[in-house]
Amino acid sequence: MATTLRPLAAFLICALLLGCGIRQDGAVRKAGQGGPGPLSGQAGAEPTVYQVGELPGPAPTARTGRYSYVDAVAQPAQVDPLLAVIDVHLPSDIATVGEAVDYLLRRSGFNLLPADPGDYAVAYLLSQPLPDIHRHLGPASLRDALLTLGGKAFLVNVDYVYRRVGYQVSPAYAGASVHEVSTDRGRLSLLVAIRG
Repeated sequence: MATTLRPLAAFLICALLLGCGIRQDGAVRKAGQGGPGPLSGQAGAEPTVYQVGELPGPAPTARTGRYSYVDAVAQPAQVDPLLAVIDVHLPSDIATVGEAVDYLLRRSGFNLLPADPGDYAVAYLLSQPLPDIHRHLGPASLRDALLTLGGKAFLVNVDYVYRRVGYQVSPAYAGASVHEVSTDRGRLSLLVAIRG
């Protein structure tokens, strides 16, 4: 009986060893096989520039373990830091919307554009006291947090070349007029009235 189990055990061991070593073709690009990049084996190859609407080929993969592979590409939040998911509790010393925007942008690599001298609506937004409901933002993308701080009447403008972020009045509220009114204390405040 032991002699009949030996061939069966040898067969099972071979099947297990072969099954562990099989993987699909094309799972990993080897050096010298097609595609742009450092693995292509082409000395002095030009970097690939994709035109608008053109899709790149399959992403290269990297082996991270005996049976695991990952795509060797940048994460979306690494390509566009405004897509990073944040969960922020703003400190109590932040008093205005402008200070809150500066705080959110602090580690993103972006800076807040100051309001244009004639853009009273944006200057007014950035000088407004920060609502208590906005002291905790997230989990949300940084872009959504900036839109939340601006509210419905403002859009976020992003300058990716100089890494600056600014606000502009939404087209739905573009017909609003801004008036300067003096109060009884002598300060100037701004009122926004929507034309009907």
